[in-house]
Amino acid sequence: MKKSNIIKLVMVVGFVGILLWSMFGIRANASERAENNKREYRMQEAEFKCEIRNGLEKLGYYNAGITVTKIMDEDGSREYSVMVHHQDLDVFNQEKTDEAYSALYGVKMNAENITVNYTIF
Repeated sequence: MKKSNIIKLVMVVGFVGILLWSMFGIRANASERAENNKREYRMQEAEFKCEIRNGLEKLGYYNAGITVTKIMDEDGSREYSVMVHHQDLDVFNQEKTDEAYSALYGVKMNAENITVNYTIF
């Protein structure tokens, strides 16, 4: 084999190696970023639920049932449905429910592209 052919072969193999290394590195980074985002969302959601619980407890509604469900769109936007139940929260007592809704709406999640809907039942 000629020296020039060997050099060309080494360059092609090197180029293919670098190309494959960068492709797999990019995929690994994307996967790692996605996992970090999920972890961050879970932390935000846990803090959000804790703040809801604390707000309700300040009003005297200890051990309230809180259910948070999430819908996540492909673009990354999230929609949360928060359902709250407590035996002392009478949905027919407008003053109590208004007070509870005020406490709920006072809790904010530090994120963009989210919508939160509250229901007291």
